[in-house]
Amino acid sequence: ASSFDELENIGNNNNEDMLFSEASLLNVLDRCDNPGQLLEAAVGAIKPGGQLVLATVLPFSGRVHEGKMWSKWGKAASRRPISPLPIKSVPSNNKIPFELGVATFLEAI
Repeated sequence: ASSFDELENIGNNNNEDMLFSEASLLNVLDRCDNPGQLLEAAVGAIKPGGQLVLATVLPFSGRVHEGKMWSKWGKAASRRPISPLPIKSVPSNNKIPFELGVATFLEAI
């Protein structure tokens, strides 16, 4: 699927031939306005017994970046998602063990 709307339409379709056997969301859940809705749409677009591969930066800290990430004027502006995942964000300057980041993320989704 090339867009979020297309992914949602696939998941709402009752035709199993339209579903995917595998899908991936690579480094997008922490950067979109409604990661829960995106995750639900991706799961809904997968055949029963299929696989969804997720990749995200841990510890999870959802931020929507606007504009270029880096420019000659400095770092791009970022803000909280409109509908964030129910994960307690950890400021990037705080260090937590990787395992705790994974456990926190998996409990929330």
